[in-house]
Amino acid sequence: GKLQEAKAYADNLVSKLPTQSNLTLQALVLSAQGQEQAAIDTFKFALAAEEAGETGSSAYTRVLLGQFYYKHGQLELAKNLYKEALVIIPRYPLALLHLAQLQTRQGNYQAAEKLYAQVLPNSQKSSTTYDHTVYRGKAKLKQLQGEQQQAVKLLIKAEDLLRQENATGHGEGSFGHRRELAWLLLEKNNPKDTAEALSLMQAEIRIRRDAQTLDTLAWALYNSGRIREAQQAIQSALQLGTQDAAIFYRAAAIAKALGNKQQALTYKKLSQQIDPTFNQQARLALGMGLENLKF
Repeated sequence: GKLQEAKAYADNLVSKLPTQSNLTLQALVLSAQGQEQAAIDTFKFALAAEEAGETGSSAYTRVLLGQFYYKHGQLELAKNLYKEALVIIPRYPLALLHLAQLQTRQGNYQAAEKLYAQVLPNSQKSSTTYDHTVYRGKAKLKQLQGEQQQAVKLLIKAEDLLRQENATGHGEGSFGHRRELAWLLLEKNNPKDTAEALSLMQAEIRIRRDAQTLDTLAWALYNSGRIREAQQAIQSALQLGTQDAAIFYRAAAIAKALGNKQQALTYKKLSQQIDPTFNQQARLALGMGLENLKF
């Protein structure tokens, strides 16, 4: 969440060496600051700077630009970029995961299932860093298709993996998967899991204060009934400038809970301006605990 420092480092890197990787970093910072057009232009400069043989950077930049478009509801642009990344690196896990998420949002559940199967085939013996994401994604597919028992089994697998990863190799000041585990626990929406999620996010916020972490903390506080504190957390997220429809929608929910109807409607409108397609299906696919909120 130290965006000014990040911007200074990224600008310095690009001024010395305007490579695809460095320009991509610069674009990420601009996006996090809410400088949308500058971010798009810089992503395009990054693609223009790619050189033969830089397959990893070329695929990665396309996935990140695709994610940018996805968050603004430009799903076909995002889909094309993910597919380009898969042409460059067949079965590239990051592209497969984001494409599966997109297909889920569009209601193409069988297509999403096939993509997850490429990331985590049944024949695979060893675990990877993507496994818990696959299980959560597949669980979401089962939930959306009304297969709750299968969804629960997959979520248990994801939770077990996240707990193992958080228990090994990550010190108090390290980036582990606390935030991912908190998201999973918050989606379960019961008091015991919510309390644990809040504890996880209170630890996480001490080492990073980016928009997603602050949003997840706000969610945990909201579900704990600590609405005023949730408002403080979401305001800190908004002040970073990151243009994320989900964060503005969370701000709307918190404002509504505090009885600020007009402010809630304003935040909802801003959410729709960022992503005009951010409807109930999009929220269900994302899994943010606000699927059925009424304004």
